[in-house]
Amino acid sequence: MLAPEVVRPIWSAVPAVSVGGFTLTFGFRFFAQLSSLTMRCSISRTLVRYSSSLDGWAWLPNEKILLTGDACVNGPYNYTGDGNIGDWIKTLEAVKKLGAKTVYPSHGPVGGAELLDDQHAYFTALTDEVKKLTGKDPSEVKQSVEGIRETLKKQERIARYAGNFFPAQVEKVFVELGGEPFLPKTASVDDHADHGVAQCTASQFRPRSVIRTNAAPVRAGK
Repeated sequence: MLAPEVVRPIWSAVPAVSVGGFTLTFGFRFFAQLSSLTMRCSISRTLVRYSSSLDGWAWLPNEKILLTGDACVNGPYNYTGDGNIGDWIKTLEAVKKLGAKTVYPSHGPVGGAELLDDQHAYFTALTDEVKKLTGKDPSEVKQSVEGIRETLKKQERIARYAGNFFPAQVEKVFVELGGEPFLPKTASVDDHADHGVAQCTASQFRPRSVIRTNAAPVRAGK
């Protein structure tokens, strides 16, 4: 994966969407009608910034199916290194209004609209706990990480989200609130590598039906 600052100027100069096999390259938003399948895709910048400035969504309005990318996961998979948790919460609030019935997260089992609610609840609870430490020395916040984790894990609805990335998530919120980092600079790099190899179950991507089409490449919308 190229860094966002490398990819962004390249993508901004490519107005077309090319469709071939299962590979899809597009600008910041496009609409496609393939056979009976209607799909709208967008880069998250069309909403607000969250886990990365180049993460994407796919929304099938007729089927009420939402593919969330890394904006919503089902388990301890939230990598927040180049994201913004405050904006992430706002993005989830906006996407919930679509009325999805089936949600395909980037990591973890498929679920319903409750996945969006749970992901939103997790980041909201995390932010509320870190806010209590506003103005504290970074070393104090670091010592409080496990206490915050235990507090969140007592909430059955969101307990599954507090995993190996938790210290970095606490730091991210603390920095967004005006604090200073307290983890080694290499921590984000290590977390990103771990996030990249996180595996989803094969059944998550097994389609119920297959739609075949010989549709021509779709041009990007404005």
